[in-house]
Amino acid sequence: MLESVGSDLRELASAVSQLVSDTEGELTVESVRAYYVGVAEVAGFDIADQAVAGRTDRALASTRRALQLGTSPVSISAALARKVGDIAKLHGVRANPDQIARTVGMHPYVAKKTMQVARQWAATRFPKP
Repeated sequence: MLESVGSDLRELASAVSQLVSDTEGELTVESVRAYYVGVAEVAGFDIADQAVAGRTDRALASTRRALQLGTSPVSISAALARKVGDIAKLHGVRANPDQIARTVGMHPYVAKKTMQVARQWAATRFPKP
């Protein structure tokens, strides 16, 4: 826990409390590492990717860690808003990602990944006006 959270007692207590509530069974060194692996260097776009992919547990853990590290909540929410906006742009689009990327101003790789996520979302997530 010290390696992941630091030595501040309040942060340690908060992290232990969160770990206990989010983890089932016995807490081991492996479970602590699994919970905190890759979370130390999270960015808003990482959190957004996890959230829109349905990995809400990882997105929430990453958000908590990012906030503990001083990441601005505004940058996290901006990344999530941008990701959802990109998904909305590409929802229902069935074309070459390279062509779409030029049209919507995205990198082709980002367009391809976003199209994959958009296909997984149900049409009911974007109600028609």
